[in-house]
Amino acid sequence: MSFNTKLLEIFKNEGISTAKNAEIFFEKEITLLQESGKISLGLDQNLGGFSLELRVKELFKSAGFNIENGRKGYEDFTINADKKFSTQESIVIEVKSSKSAVPKLDDLRQLDDWVFKLSGEEDARKNGITSYSMFNTISQTNKHPTPYKGLFIFNGPIGIDFESRSKTCIHPSQMDFVITRNFCIITLNALIDLLKNDDEFIWNTIHNTVGEYLTSS
Repeated sequence: MSFNTKLLEIFKNEGISTAKNAEIFFEKEITLLQESGKISLGLDQNLGGFSLELRVKELFKSAGFNIENGRKGYEDFTINADKKFSTQESIVIEVKSSKSAVPKLDDLRQLDDWVFKLSGEEDARKNGITSYSMFNTISQTNKHPTPYKGLFIFNGPIGIDFESRSKTCIHPSQMDFVITRNFCIITLNALIDLLKNDDEFIWNTIHNTVGEYLTSS
């Protein structure tokens, strides 16, 4: 029996008849295999796409956070605040990788879209409840107007050792956009370092970082 024939038999048994449903099925099964330790994700420096998302989820879970998958086709993850945290603002996460040393501005704009939608501001504006503009400048000392903190996690350039990469991943031309939207930007290697701390320190650091988090190591 060929591999394709076996796949078709599995799909038939699972009631799968479209490529989209097959993709969802594979992602679920791969996640279960990875979480059970039966397959490896590989080296962190090489991770991108779905493998990188699995690694980020694994890291936050190991650090004690209840990280949840985002809406299909939208944000990658969300994390709600533990009741013990002084800051109760939820986090919305976008995870990206690239062969480049910096993310695209469009990737950062995606995170802006998720914050905007999840915060309820989109519905509020449609109903005329608020006239607030997300393009207003938000300084580090001012409270962000939405209940979600945007966290952007970047792995790049993939295939290059962490030690050989620049400590920063945000281009100077992108910094105004990042600061205006109160985002915390962090590289995968810096995230791994940050998540070695206790959960409340991690939570506060993410919320207090406006711009890029830079590890001292």
